[in-house]
Amino acid sequence: MNILFIAPLKSTFVKNDIAILSERHKLLLENSEIGKGFIGLNNLLKIIFRSFFRIFKADAVFCWFGDYASLFPTLFGRLFRKPVYVIAGGFDVSYIPELNYGARARALRWFCAKHSFRFATTVLPVSKFAEKCLNDRLNGKFKKSIVVYNCIDVEKLTVYKKDVERNIVLTVSRADDSIEYILKGTDRFINIARKMPHRQFVIAGLQAQALELAQKKGSDIYNLKIIPGFLSLYDEIIPLYNQASAYIQLSLEESFGISVAEAMVFGCVPIITNKGGLPEVAGDKGLIIETDDDVINSIEHSFQYSEPQRQALIEQAKKYDIGKRRNELFGII
Repeated sequence: MNILFIAPLKSTFVKNDIAILSERHKLLLENSEIGKGFIGLNNLLKIIFRSFFRIFKADAVFCWFGDYASLFPTLFGRLFRKPVYVIAGGFDVSYIPELNYGARARALRWFCAKHSFRFATTVLPVSKFAEKCLNDRLNGKFKKSIVVYNCIDVEKLTVYKKDVERNIVLTVSRADDSIEYILKGTDRFINIARKMPHRQFVIAGLQAQALELAQKKGSDIYNLKIIPGFLSLYDEIIPLYNQASAYIQLSLEESFGISVAEAMVFGCVPIITNKGGLPEVAGDKGLIIETDDDVINSIEHSFQYSEPQRQALIEQAKKYDIGKRRNELFGII
């Protein structure tokens, strides 16, 4: 079967789906990372143009996220009676009014996301939390949804697992603006580092404005290392997972939390907020925090974890292995 596949193609989770679907189907790839301004508009028009002609070769349409790039391929799919699958689970279903965050906060972007979901044959939220957000945003006005959890390739990751000294506290974030800087809890992470000078803290992956804010905030904290992004998972992030005793995710909202799942493969203790899909991912192995004192105490506790306790974290991560997503996607498609 030929599948018109529209997604941010550089993302690790998208690469997982490409690997899965390519086992049985031919994918006609379109990169939904269109950029901004005139360049973004030009790239979007190219996607629309190519999608119209590719729909005649495609047997189905598969879109990662409801967004600008998904609307016309979704409409073309329905017009020519092809099944359309749209992944929900990120900016597309989020809405935090006080931060002006989420597709719902931008009229045109929300129009594209909303109608992508409404006209899809099936929406595939990446977590139960993402499905709840979808229902809240659209009041149930979409055909049907099936939760298919996002995934990690546990076997591939395990190859890179090393027996090294755990001497850092880690968070990973691709935030690139001031809103995501706040949303990901970066400011709070830096404050925790300031309060724990005897521990080494690492922030990995920040870009652009978010990176500048973190560097300014943490300029006088000598136990804090900030590694700019974009970072390679296997070459740069995994060595950090290997060194980390605790992985910290202090987000105000997360649809899934793929870095939490990845970190658990390496035995990092997940210290998380009770927000979004984070508790779903970490399960009963996550240390859920509220106050900064909770975070500090949990970090110290993580350095006392035994190897059997860290092995249990790996077992939790296996619940989101690529094999399970493979079986569910093939069953649906």
